[in-house]
Amino acid sequence: MVILDLDRSRYLTVSGSGVFLLELLQQERDREELIQALVDSFEVDEHTARCDVDAFIADLSEAGLLSSQLRTERSSPESAGVDGRIV
Repeated sequence: MVILDLDRSRYLTVSGSGVFLLELLQQERDREELIQALVDSFEVDEHTARCDVDAFIADLSEAGLLSSQLRTERSSPESAGVDGRIV
């Protein structure tokens, strides 16, 4: 799948779990929901899913393709969440 950013004339190519996460992000989801969905659907451990979700969110955010609000429930980075939608 290719996502085209018309405003910046750039594109982002995604495949596999990235396509799955993009589909989930059509509705507002938090970080933990995305992680659990990867664990359930791709049979990966939670640590791997967490790293993949964090990298994917960072890539989308850096490309300006994710409208997000960070929220921290505790002070540790592991507790930070993202409520996001594809823009």
